Amino acid sequence: RDETERLISAIKHVVVTHLCRGKMEKLKIQFQIDGLRCILSERDLVDKLIERKINEIQFGASAIMTCGFYDTIETNFPRIVFINHKQADKVQKVLAKYHCPELLDSEAVHENVAKDKTIEAFLKLQNGKEVPLSDWLEKKRNMLEYTLDLRAKQTCRGKTLKMQE
Repeated sequence: RDETERLISAIKHVVVTHLCRGKMEKLKIQFQIDGLRCILSERDLVDKLIERKINEIQFGASAIMTCGFYDTIETNFPRIVFINHKQADKVQKVLAKYHCPELLDSEAVHENVAKDKTIEAFLKLQNGKEVPLSDWLEKKRNMLEYTLDLRAKQTCRGKTLKMQE
């Protein structure tokens, strides 16, 4: 997955799922709920969430899948599988077939935490205008990638991209 896409998804998730539901009081971010809209300032988003890399914003494949990671796999040759998360139910069925057949008829276990996201996040810009968070992130995506230097920690990026094919 592209690291910039992951970051944008993480920012939306942290704002809508954590901040707008009142789960981040310690950060002292001012926001208001106006019907189905959660409004916070652009300054707080940048200074208190993105720059500090709060929660999911800080984690990505580039921090985990380094050259050292691949070297360890090659050295130890573990039994490891990488899959698209959308295939998890199929993998569970295959594993159950051989290791716990009593679970074959049971319903797949997964949870979509995004299903209850009925609120939309908006940013209040310094000029007082309000814009949807998703629009702001789309316009700032290149700037975010550059200023956060998302590719700096990516070592062996070619191996990761090849594996994702």
